[in-house]
Amino acid sequence: MDWTAGSDDGARLGRLPRSRGDRLRAATLRVDPRVAAIAVLLVHAVVFLWLFKLPGLYYETGSDTQKVFWPATQRMLAGDIPYVDPHFFVEYPPLATAVFVLPGLLHPPSLRAFDFLFAVEILLVDAATLPLIAILARRAGISALGAVVSYGLLIPLLGCVACQRFDLVPALLVLGAALALLAGRSSPAWLLLLAATLIKVYPLVLVPFFLLYDWRRGRRRGVFIYVLGLAGFLLAWYLAAPSSLGRFMQWETRRGIEMESVQGSVVEILHLAGLPVRILSPAQAFGSWDISAAPTAALGSLSTLVMLTLLGALYLSYGSDIGLWSWPRLRRAPAASSPARGSADLPSPLEEARALLAYVTLAVLVLLLGSKLFSIQFLLWLLPLLAVQPYDRVRTVALALVATALSQSIFPFAWDGLLALRPVYVADLALRNALLIAVGGLVWLARGRERKRGALEAARDTGTMMFGAPADAAAHTG
Repeated sequence: MDWTAGSDDGARLGRLPRSRGDRLRAATLRVDPRVAAIAVLLVHAVVFLWLFKLPGLYYETGSDTQKVFWPATQRMLAGDIPYVDPHFFVEYPPLATAVFVLPGLLHPPSLRAFDFLFAVEILLVDAATLPLIAILARRAGISALGAVVSYGLLIPLLGCVACQRFDLVPALLVLGAALALLAGRSSPAWLLLLAATLIKVYPLVLVPFFLLYDWRRGRRRGVFIYVLGLAGFLLAWYLAAPSSLGRFMQWETRRGIEMESVQGSVVEILHLAGLPVRILSPAQAFGSWDISAAPTAALGSLSTLVMLTLLGALYLSYGSDIGLWSWPRLRRAPAASSPARGSADLPSPLEEARALLAYVTLAVLVLLLGSKLFSIQFLLWLLPLLAVQPYDRVRTVALALVATALSQSIFPFAWDGLLALRPVYVADLALRNALLIAVGGLVWLARGRERKRGALEAARDTGTMMFGAPADAAAHTG
């Protein structure tokens, strides 16, 4: 696979460097993205397998590998079946258990050995993610090198959760599904999206984008594969362990406001102004640290309403962008086809890729910022997408780097301070969430500017065709 730079980067290569900045850019563009990917993987290997395993720095802070994955793996290897056994409940969808039981198949002799093998597994997932990042970047017309480097910086900055949770697995599957969809492989795309959904539920919010993309091209089979696969999985689960499915649904729907969420930040700031609050431990809540106060129920309902409204607006906007429908304000003038814009009926492959990646990124951001649940590892769903989304990349990646660093400063290093609601750590978390909101705003505004430019170019082309014809041609038309 040719991991070359984006089309706009290729145009820069034709210019002779006139300044230090131009010379630096030209030298950077000569770096092979494959070399950069290997370098990133080597750095991640050192970070995942050594730095994040240093006793006293990261390892002893506690993680799901110690509290959930290792005990569950031991029980499964002993013959117990999760969900079917009423006394063996796992908080994740059943397919997720396959992810963390894999290291256990090598029969590690201790928790420390299991934790290391789990990090190796996540490193392999990381290795599979890098080529997808490069290929998607090229499809979106941006630098594959820049996307690989951005991803390489973002993941380690998140801290030890990157290799102590399995959230990078569904993120990889989502990237693969997006690439398959853009390549015209509808059925594999939906199967990958289904697998991601059965590991973590969040890809459900991406289904409308895949559906609209296929519907515009007259493809219907993929969504039926997804729906039938999901329904069959849930039916099998219900028949095997009906009480377990009910408990899982209750677990997901009755959870309170997590401390790291945007709503949690609001309540924590109100607490600094005098609002009485109560901190709920994972044993008291549904496996997470929650914050409870008088306005939390109303705040949770309001944020859910806002989140659903914003997601609906994204779906409508995406449908308009790909030509399924038009609004008077956004309707394009008819234009002849061109390599840059495609045809009057369908956008070009470049436009398709840029639109899909931008909207998928925005949807995941809206879900994270609007949901009552926002654990630090959920950022692993977002960071690979931010590396390939094509709009306002310098500022969005810069803000994301700061946000991920702030996330690591909270967990594991200042988690006790946040639980104590000390003002500096409350401000730290609020700034992190504000930066993520700013990232979403930058992507949305940059996408809007490009869409307006496309409409103006289409209108200009239409004017040229109508009024720029030769005089004799105009006479014949009269």
